[in-house]
Amino acid sequence: GESNIFKGIMTGHMKIVDSEGNPMKYQQFSFINTEDETDRKYFNTDDEGEACLIISKPSTYEAMLRKESYGTVTVTDKNVSVTLRKSEP
Repeated sequence: GESNIFKGIMTGHMKIVDSEGNPMKYQQFSFINTEDETDRKYFNTDDEGEACLIISKPSTYEAMLRKESYGTVTVTDKNVSVTLRKSEP
């Protein structure tokens, strides 16, 4: 039969920058589901400050680094691409 292993996979492509717009390179961010704190995903940014969030159902995640928020990303049923910026202190 047909494999459903990739059914419902959604990706969010993110560029994460600091409050001045500089890419956050080689950092491990945690993405916390805003409706379920136990749902956490961890991704490392690359040399461009980019990361990819792969989830199986539409959700909104807050990007966190060392207890500081870099905003939220909402991943729906299609590929999204956003820039997340650290809020001013």
